[in-house]
Amino acid sequence: MHEKIEKHKEEEIEKWHLAGFESITVPAGTFSCQHWKKDEGAGDVWVSDKISPFGMVKYISSGESMVLVKVIADAKDHITGPVKIFDPEEMKRQMMEKMQQEKPQQP
Repeated sequence: MHEKIEKHKEEEIEKWHLAGFESITVPAGTFSCQHWKKDEGAGDVWVSDKISPFGMVKYISSGESMVLVKVIADAKDHITGPVKIFDPEEMKRQMMEKMQQEKPQQP
């Protein structure tokens, strides 16, 4: 499953090319960005290594757009314990188990 996701990401990245470097202003501020253009159809994205976790500052495509409106610099990590890889089957099992426990007992 993980290999399929990685392959899909690689295929998607191959559809874009670096158009240059630009300084852009959005509600969150002004950033030095890489400007990427989609090879097929409409699509522009501006990314900065100063923005985490994804780096996206602005995105424009046919019918939709997104801009960074706020940068949170002092966010606290609330993850406790070791990070686990998401397992949809385990989640399903846990949900079914919980549903069985919550089911009213019939006399």
